[in-house]
Amino acid sequence: DNVTNLPYGDPAAPAMPGSGGSLSTGAANARGGQLGGGAIKIDVGTGKVRVDGILRANSSDDGFHNTGAGGGLWLVCGQFEGAASGLIQARGGNIGSAGRSPGAGGRIAVNWSGTSTYAGNYDVSGGADPQVRGQPGTLWLPPGANLAVRAPYKVGVPPGSHTFGAI
Repeated sequence: DNVTNLPYGDPAAPAMPGSGGSLSTGAANARGGQLGGGAIKIDVGTGKVRVDGILRANSSDDGFHNTGAGGGLWLVCGQFEGAASGLIQARGGNIGSAGRSPGAGGRIAVNWSGTSTYAGNYDVSGGADPQVRGQPGTLWLPPGANLAVRAPYKVGVPPGSHTFGAI
């Protein structure tokens, strides 16, 4: 079965890199899977973080072999800013061949203690092959944060009591 694992570690403090892809055992193409995404932590205390470009902790893509999971991206700051051109991404690896195991998405946490005017995007999507998608990762934002979810993405919440403004 080609099944991807769920994300692991602490969603609010993603300090772990993504797992690598599993070994491919076909005689003609036997080799290890691709590496998982790395782990990035940027902690400026009560200072400011601004993301106008791309910040990534992605797994590698591959045409045939199993890919790894997205990594961990953890930002800690007082003010969080960025233009609509910003992208913070911990994506699982894509595979060009059907019937393989694409990587699950990684984890992103942005812990701001003051204000946020970030207008960019977040991506914790799982990788894909022509038939299946890897499991999505997690995105953690402080309570009260605004988040717009665009199709075809979904929002999942753990069991329990939750209060939402608008989704």
